[in-house]
Amino acid sequence: MAAIEQRTRLKCSPSAVGKFLKAMGMGPRKVGAIPGKADPEEQERFRIKELEPRLEEAKEGKRALFLSMLPISYSDLFSVCCGHLRASL
Repeated sequence: MAAIEQRTRLKCSPSAVGKFLKAMGMGPRKVGAIPGKADPEEQERFRIKELEPRLEEAKEGKRALFLSMLPISYSDLFSVCCGHLRASL
């Protein structure tokens, strides 16, 4: 609002600026994160030297393996659980 006041010498409230921008066809913008660049060589090194040995240890029973995934929605989680229960019955 300070930039508007500096240029036009008019004081505007945040709601007035919002109404004006909406009348002009504009809307609020959301900021988002830009993902970092992936390093394929580092990923391959991690897969070979760290991930695969740990997976092999888990297959041999020497290590516990936990998978952490957030459900997309509770209904998806419910359908997955119910589908799993029906398949096991």
